[in-house]
Amino acid sequence: MKIGDVAREIGVSVSTLRFYEQKALISPGRSEGGTRNYSGEDLERFKAIQAFSAADVSLDTLANLAAIRRRSRTGDAASKAVAAILSRQENAIEDRIRQLQSTLADLKTAQERLQACHGCRKRPTRSTCAACTVTPTLLACQIMHVVWDQEPA
Repeated sequence: MKIGDVAREIGVSVSTLRFYEQKALISPGRSEGGTRNYSGEDLERFKAIQAFSAADVSLDTLANLAAIRRRSRTGDAASKAVAAILSRQENAIEDRIRQLQSTLADLKTAQERLQACHGCRKRPTRSTCAACTVTPTLLACQIMHVVWDQEPA
């Protein structure tokens, strides 16, 4: 496949694919004229890069993983190096999942509590809402500190 075909297939720009090549994440075959030719295996590699990148695994980490086998003298050394990186990534992703779950719970709670404000005819300002019994429950949600208007300077 040509670079433009691959870019369309996985939904990225040609410059992104070239950037991946510069980061040593992929090394495509070349025609006699120097045109990049991507195989089905290359396409699967790009899809994996995209998936892990979307999960906030850095391109530097992926490039490090991509280079381990070339740099290693034995399968034992390579597998242990890969396992160490994968373990760190697993921990980072688990931390991110906990953070996302907490944020999601906060959003859901805020939405539930906001229902008490449905039908309110008063202007939603700090001074107006201060006397409302709903306000303390809303401000227990982190997202509402973004919504809550700031005190004038």
